[in-house]
Amino acid sequence: MSQCRELISEAFPHIDHEISDYVNSMLDDGQEDFETSDDLFDAIGVMLQQADESKTEDDIKEICDRLFSLLHQTSNGSSAGVNGHRKVLDAPLQMSKLAEEMAQPEDTSIWLARRDNSSVSLVFFCNLR
Repeated sequence: MSQCRELISEAFPHIDHEISDYVNSMLDDGQEDFETSDDLFDAIGVMLQQADESKTEDDIKEICDRLFSLLHQTSNGSSAGVNGHRKVLDAPLQMSKLAEEMAQPEDTSIWLARRDNSSVSLVFFCNLR
């Protein structure tokens, strides 16, 4: 979090103390609430824009991108994946094969009763009086 505070103080050297406290508390308390840098921009972008009106929206978004990457770094310095975990696959996934397997009904269960309808006879009785 100290890196985020440093980044904010470098990017906004004349930031108001109250705005700085608000932004830093949002970063401290809501770290896991921000799934993307756009979420972070939505939460603090307006406040940062008020802190320095000479910065454009793109400048603020870039700062939010940098803050987001700082918030989601792992201990070794690399960015974390979804929910803080990365998954490396052992082999490539072939989605078409998985889709075919999911589409085929699995009727090998012993609980499914099969009926042979080929030997069903229908008898009609008519009363012709």
